[in-house]
Amino acid sequence: MYQITTPDGIKHPVAGLDDEALASYSSSVNTIAALKAAIAAGDYAELPDPDNTPTPDYSQFRIKLLATPELTAWAEVIGFVAYTNLTQAAMADNWALTQYLYTSAAAANPPATGQIAAWEEIAEECNVEFEF
Repeated sequence: MYQITTPDGIKHPVAGLDDEALASYSSSVNTIAALKAAIAAGDYAELPDPDNTPTPDYSQFRIKLLATPELTAWAEVIGFVAYTNLTQAAMADNWALTQYLYTSAAAANPPATGQIAAWEEIAEECNVEFEF
C-alpha cells in the first residue's frame, strides 16, 4: 500500500504504483494523470502493513524495566519517594504519568548513559515508545 500526494495536497492511498492499481483506485483520467505525475516526482511513500505492525507489550516492558539492576541503582540516586511514584505509575499502566515522573526525576538526577541504553533496549524489544 502506498500513499501518493498529488500537487493539490491530497493524499491518496493506493494498492500499488502501476497502471492497474491506479485504474482500480480511480476511473478519472485527470486523477490518474495527477497520480502518475506525483509518482514521477517521487511524492509517494510506502505505508506500513497494519497486520505486520508490532503491538506494544507494556506488561513485558514494565516487568523487564523494573527488574533491571540499572533502575535499582538509579533508585538510590533519585530517592525512595520518586522511585516509588515511578514504579507505582508503571504498575498501574499509567504510561503518561510514568513518562512525566521519569522525565522529572531524570531532569533532577540524570541517569548514566549505560542505564539509558539498557532501558532503551528493553523499550525497543517490547515495541514501546518511551522517552529516556
